[in-house]
Amino acid sequence: MGVLDRVKFVAASGGTGAFVTASPVTGFLTPEQSGVADGRQLSYVAFSSDQAQWEYGQTTYTGGAIARAPANGSSGLATLVNFNVPPTVAITALSTDMRLLLQSNTTFYVDNIAG
Repeated sequence: MGVLDRVKFVAASGGTGAFVTASPVTGFLTPEQSGVADGRQLSYVAFSSDQAQWEYGQTTYTGGAIARAPANGSSGLATLVNFNVPPTVAITALSTDMRLLLQSNTTFYVDNIAG
């Protein structure tokens, strides 16, 4: 599972290719600004500005781009969406990530620090 804090950006182009960063959404970071390591596994959601086109899935960050594997879910019936315009892409935790985490037999401690 890969989660990055506050990463949301507009892709450089539409289509079905990898998501390459054009610019961060105001108030957010690009993957590059977050310091993501090459080869890191990530979960993402991508959507058009009118949200008619969308997809989510798990992928790998490689060479400054977020590769697109078969989508876990999409407006295109779980296939890669051919975005008409450059989509907004956010790195996020998916329910699949949480399920794997909970099934990993790992003990988690939550520190409640007021700050």
